[in-house]
Amino acid sequence: MDGFKAADSLGLRLRFLHHVIER
Repeated sequence: MDGFKAADSLGLRLRFLHHVIER
């Protein structure tokens, strides 16, 4: 379960980074 949470966090971070880069 912890690993899954970490993966989800990574995905969210990637999406955030992508949003910032697209700015």
